[in-house]
Amino acid sequence: MELAPRQPRVRKLQHRLVSRYRLEAVSHGSEPSRHLVIYPLGAELDAALAEETEGGA
Repeated sequence: MELAPRQPRVRKLQHRLVSRYRLEAVSHGSEPSRHLVIYPLGAELDAALAEETEGGA
């Protein structure tokens, strides 16, 4: 799930909540559009590998 862009301190709180619910999150973009993308636990690596495969094809 891709969240709306937020300030750094809010993103830090979002990261804490994500880990509390045993999910994973990655920050994407650059300020002021930096935002979190939330993945199920273990899916972040799978998503990154899929992006690499699509980019290389």
